[in-house]
Amino acid sequence: MLTMHFLPDQPVLTLEDDALGFTAFADQLHGAILGARSPFVFGVLGDWGTGKTSILRLLEARLNGEGTTTVPIWFDAWRYENETNILYPLLHAIRKCHTQKIAKPKDDRFGRAFLDAVVTSAFVLSDLGLRGATKALTGDAVKLEDLTGWLKHIREQKQPIADALGGWTDEVERLHQAFADLLAAFAADVRPDDPGSVRFVILIDDLDRCLPDTTIKLLESIKNHLDAPNVVFVLALNAAVVYQGIRHKYSGIDVNGREYLEKILNYTFYVPEPSMDNLKAFAGARMSAILPDPAERARLKTQLDEFGRVLSDCRFSNPRKIKRILNRYLLFLNKVQAEIGKFRLDSIIRLLVLAEYFPDVFQIVRDFIERKEARAAFEAAKFFDFYHERTGDYLFNRYPQLAIMSEMFNLRETANIQDNTLRQHAAEVYQITRLI
Repeated sequence: MLTMHFLPDQPVLTLEDDALGFTAFADQLHGAILGARSPFVFGVLGDWGTGKTSILRLLEARLNGEGTTTVPIWFDAWRYENETNILYPLLHAIRKCHTQKIAKPKDDRFGRAFLDAVVTSAFVLSDLGLRGATKALTGDAVKLEDLTGWLKHIREQKQPIADALGGWTDEVERLHQAFADLLAAFAADVRPDDPGSVRFVILIDDLDRCLPDTTIKLLESIKNHLDAPNVVFVLALNAAVVYQGIRHKYSGIDVNGREYLEKILNYTFYVPEPSMDNLKAFAGARMSAILPDPAERARLKTQLDEFGRVLSDCRFSNPRKIKRILNRYLLFLNKVQAEIGKFRLDSIIRLLVLAEYFPDVFQIVRDFIERKEARAAFEAAKFFDFYHERTGDYLFNRYPQLAIMSEMFNLRETANIQDNTLRQHAAEVYQITRLI
């Protein structure tokens, strides 16, 4: 039995741990931040698990090494997605950073600015402001969802709605100023001699884990309220999540998701696909962590090398998913180690990827294998036709990622078909994954 240490999914935190080669990309971001004229909003776009958090952590480490000129502030949006006022947790992250960097502030200017920003954001980002406006007009506060009816009533009565709502719009402007004042107070504590030289870089992670409505709310708050002159935002997000949120919020209105995002993000970077060498190095480092015994790794060297080779050939490059597939693969090796020679490991690895991340495709692969006569090769072209016949759709249209992963369907049986067929390979993988 293998001695396996299952590990939590942790991002890359140091240059030494960067087996995927993200450091060069983080350096590129760093240079862009230094050259940007604030306020500015960068987007780091990528699918789930592609390494956005690792890139932001490497960028944070780079910025922390610059002394007091640049102050990075980390904000994990996902932790607070259920907050009514999404800006309060962000303001708290700024206060936490201030506490860590400024042991003894010279006065309470920052504390006063923080309180003002919190109170103002609570007023503006809920319906409190509009309730107050309607109370001035009608003598009673109304809920936001009832506002349309009340406005109709007010118009009929010819009451001065502009004057009543003026206080609320003033608060919106006040929030913008309160945020700028908060960072100005922070900068004065960091560099009393030259506060204007301090730049804040707010790194917002895990937006792609938030509910779409939360993501849109935070994006719009950044654009409308938080464009202070000495701040740069770097947002890690999945564009597909934003598009989904836009469709939900603006249902029935023709709003282009890409154009909407372009109005908020001044410039976007896309997470680079790791090189094949980096993928192999990453898989090797992960294997060393899961299998700490050098003797076990040496005994499985051929099988472990095959894992990196196949993923490279198939261009399967999602770091988080590679970790999960590796766990499945090692469980398979542990299960069949007494008869490992009966399996084609390259086919097992391909089937594991399909079963874990394209389960409906895997099910149709199994059906195709069951129907075909025994032969030495899986005929991918015939399978694509079979998939179209079964689903009415073309495989590569439905899964754009598979369009660059055609090697994923290069399935083979063992040299002696009587030893182990693809049907048995698929059955073994199904027993491990059980996702269907």
